[in-house]
This record gives sequence, structure tokens and C-alpha cells, in this order.
Amino acid sequence: MYPRSCLWARAFKTIDCKPSFIEANNGEGPNPFAFESERGNSGKGNALDEESQLDFNLSQHAEEELVRRRIPRIFLDEVLQHPAQIVGQHGLEKVYQSRLDFGDGKIYLVRVIVDDTVSPAIVVTVYRTSKIKKYWRET
Repeated sequence: MYPRSCLWARAFKTIDCKPSFIEANNGEGPNPFAFESERGNSGKGNALDEESQLDFNLSQHAEEELVRRRIPRIFLDEVLQHPAQIVGQHGLEKVYQSRLDFGDGKIYLVRVIVDDTVSPAIVVTVYRTSKIKKYWRET
């Protein structure tokens, strides 16, 4: 894995901060912005390390929203693999969410709506919001 402080830097390639899976590949790691279909694993979610691999399929809508909302794929992977919170949503859907720095000095809440009643789970949509207090659940 890699330290959270490197998350933004890796996504925007501003400094040399490589996770262990890239170092093990001699710098030839997967593109963090690529969709799963481009990575050659049939739409299944990308785990950043083998020990914590979880399977997720992205809906077409979720893939389009990543691009439209300019959310780096590595951020989606981070939230899916290590969510700060998982909260209930309408019906049976769950929201995986984490607060992340997008590099402009402002923290956003990245929310990933997941239908985990099927296997593998389906990512329905993904978005970021500055309204952290509205969605964050204090425990």
C-alpha cells in the first residue's frame, strides 16, 4: 500500500511517491486513471494490494461520473478498499465514504454508492462534495 499523504501526489503525478505494487513491477504499475476495461480485468474493482482485494463492478454511469466529475480512479479505489465510513442509503444500497484532499487545499467527501446485495458488488455512482457535515456520521 502507500501512505495517504501520497494519494493526491500520485493521482496528479506531482512528486515521486510510488506504492509497493508499482515498485515490485519496476515502475510499470497500472494506470491509476484507467477504467477496469482498460486494465484487462473485465470491470472488476482494482485492489491496491493482494491481501485486501475486494471485487466491485463499475456501472457505465459510475465510469462516466468519474470522468465528468474529475475524480481520479485511484481515489475511487482508495474509498472502496479503505472507506472511512460505510453508511446505509435508500433501500439496500450502502455509501462508502472518505474525506480526501484533492490538492487545492480543500478537503472533499468522496461518496461511492454501492449495491452489495449482488456478488461482485456494483458501484452505482460516485461523487465528491464539500458538504461534509451534511453526510458525515459521527459515531
